Amino acid sequence: HGINLFKQPYAPPALPAALAEGITKITRDPDAWWVGQMLAYLLRPTPKQQMRLDEAKKTVNFALPVVGVHVRRGDKIGSPETLVANQLDEYMEHVELWFKKYEMNNPPT
Repeated sequence: HGINLFKQPYAPPALPAALAEGITKITRDPDAWWVGQMLAYLLRPTPKQQMRLDEAKKTVNFALPVVGVHVRRGDKIGSPETLVANQLDEYMEHVELWFKKYEMNNPPT
């Protein structure tokens, strides 16, 4: 049979029952939504960190929109695809396509 780590008898639902009805009206996965809210709260910056972030934001010249890319590496280590140049080229093709689609739907004003 094996051990199912996701169905432990002591693992309660993450979402408080008192909030469940309202939250299920706005999302299909209320437990994931609740965990996301809790993590956002727990990981919020302190006032000092927020000040540093605000200062850093002023020094970086971001143009909107900004696209973030997660470059996968862990499960492909040791294969030819792990060459960073090859990976980045492939990822950048998707980024360029995203920007082309974005520009078609959001022409410059």
